[in-house]
Amino acid sequence: MAKKKTIDNDTEQRHGLWGLIQGEWFSGSAYRRHIFWVMLVVVLFVIYLSFKFTAQVQIDEIKQLQQELTNDQTSQIHVTSRYGSMTRESEMIKMVDSLHLQLAPSEQPPFNLDNK
Repeated sequence: MAKKKTIDNDTEQRHGLWGLIQGEWFSGSAYRRHIFWVMLVVVLFVIYLSFKFTAQVQIDEIKQLQQELTNDQTSQIHVTSRYGSMTRESEMIKMVDSLHLQLAPSEQPPFNLDNK
């Protein structure tokens, strides 16, 4: 009778934490018995990793495209400003010519006078 209790304790230990430490949970026979579930977990993990990698690549591409868009918008603002400046200047030249004021554009750039 006492011997039977020892065997029961051994099986309890094998299935408990001690079985995990001894490696009995992950024996070859356990893998053979549950090969379908092991393969399913492995396949799902690989699919998860591939989706995560694809999402990360797409996020990086979106960030790059947003940066390009910001640069293009800035460039467009500069071009629009330059065009507006040229349009105002050409309109002023046409108006001066139409009024026959005998004015010509200055050859020197403007400068500041300091009052000290």
